[in-house]
Amino acid sequence: MNNKDQYKVMSFQVGQTKNGKEMWRIGLRKEGTENVITGVIWSEDIPRFDGTKFKVGNIIKFLGQDYSSNYNSVVVKNVTVLKEALTGMPKTVAVAYIKDINDCIDYIIASNTPEEGVTADNIKALKNIPLLSLAKEIKKFVNEDKFLVTPAAEKHHHNYIGGLLKHTHEVLEIVSQLKLMFPIENIDALMLAAILHDIGKCFEYDTDLKLGTATTDKDFIHNQFSHTMWGTQLAQFYGAYDVARMVASHHGRIEWGALIEPETPEEKVLHLADMLSATTGITTIDKLEQLVTQIVEETQEEETKEEETDACENDSNVL
Repeated sequence: MNNKDQYKVMSFQVGQTKNGKEMWRIGLRKEGTENVITGVIWSEDIPRFDGTKFKVGNIIKFLGQDYSSNYNSVVVKNVTVLKEALTGMPKTVAVAYIKDINDCIDYIIASNTPEEGVTADNIKALKNIPLLSLAKEIKKFVNEDKFLVTPAAEKHHHNYIGGLLKHTHEVLEIVSQLKLMFPIENIDALMLAAILHDIGKCFEYDTDLKLGTATTDKDFIHNQFSHTMWGTQLAQFYGAYDVARMVASHHGRIEWGALIEPETPEEKVLHLADMLSATTGITTIDKLEQLVTQIVEETQEEETKEEETDACENDSNVL
């Protein structure tokens, strides 16, 4: 490798050496190739670096490094940033996604709210109370600032500011399509589970807004075990046991982190939607940049059309 090569930052993690000292581990992909190496910065060198240089998506060039072909890693001495990446989703895009999710929750709340005058001994009304209560609770979390900025993962998918929001929106959209194709009976519960399944990551991760990275909160893991357990327990607390099972099984297999494996159509659909988003959705900052560029271009086209329409109308009025 040489100092003329350019690399894209794919992941940034703060770790520890065997001696308990802090170290930085950076996933780097050589531009124009699929070659990935690991950049390492040891504790004694960390004070020399501005961590924002290693924001996920940045294009960097080495000014000094020690390369080890045996470990496919490089001890980073100095770098320069050639291009800064997006930190996360533009606010206008995030607001649109939050509106879609809120609209879904509001529909579920409305459809499960007992009609005026219905007594508590009405069996159907009683069955709706768990979903109604859970939907109201989820709505609170969705509108917290944390949900807007948390990445969906440390490095595997949607690992950028707002990645959790984007992933949740994708899963909800996929579920909305799949429920039309398969024999889904418990649609409201499925839609709630799609929104809830990863919300616990708001607490499982500490987010660095400058770097656009997520670090696992060890206290959360110690007390709650995982975001899956947290979401499952929240649904159980409100008596929404169907939702709880969907959240518990959304990873698909025990070895992939599921508490149970999916059995019902609803459970299988949520797992499939989660897997599709995590593997083919807007998983990386590169894809996010492409999406934002597309949105900007479409917005500009719409504005141009509106201006042309206004101009035509003005001309006709003059005539």
